[in-house]
Amino acid sequence: MATVTTPERASVIERQDPVTFDDIGWEGYDALLKLRAGRRYPRMVYLDGSVSLMSPATPHESLNDLLREIIRSVLVARKIPFRSFGQTTFRRKRDEAGVEGDQSYYITNLDRIRRKKTVNLLKDPPPDLAVEVVHTHGADRSLEVYRRLAVPEVWVCGAEELVFLVLGGDGQYGSRAVSSVIPGISASEVHSWLMQYDDEDEARWTSDVRQWAAEVVGPRDRAGEGS
Repeated sequence: MATVTTPERASVIERQDPVTFDDIGWEGYDALLKLRAGRRYPRMVYLDGSVSLMSPATPHESLNDLLREIIRSVLVARKIPFRSFGQTTFRRKRDEAGVEGDQSYYITNLDRIRRKKTVNLLKDPPPDLAVEVVHTHGADRSLEVYRRLAVPEVWVCGAEELVFLVLGGDGQYGSRAVSSVIPGISASEVHSWLMQYDDEDEARWTSDVRQWAAEVVGPRDRAGEGS
């Protein structure tokens, strides 16, 4: 029988702590996905028989939107073809793992999934980049799923820090200053733009980000590091 565990730390307002169902198995996970149907939430992370459900709070969603704007602006400025799969569920039964990131992108492997409406990880590659925005919960379970699915790069972003994690030859993630899938962009400069956001003038912030991407990032040598 499945059991439910919740963290001791809890908040009635803006709650985002996950609720975890233990010993639910792949069939139970599949049933939960079908019950949710086309709704975006709760997001689910499946790992070794347990499912964690999360309903992101407002600060999480705001940070995710800002990061999405930066990523898209940089990709467009660098003329890098891409396809966004948003919060698509990526899962593989043999790995006992499934995840729905805040964002996911095909960049390097774009040609391999062109014109496909769905992705099957039994024959298709995983996304090249996944984004995890953390507000009150950690990303350890999601990162283990990404590792098993062999996602090349994951950005983990919180209010105080942005980390680029790149999958190494040893099958483990390691922190890198510069992205491996979006050449010439660094975690420090992306985070600095997040810190410059003014919620009273989002239009100006968006305009500034797009201008920076076009005038500063776009012309960089593709092998150059962000500054």
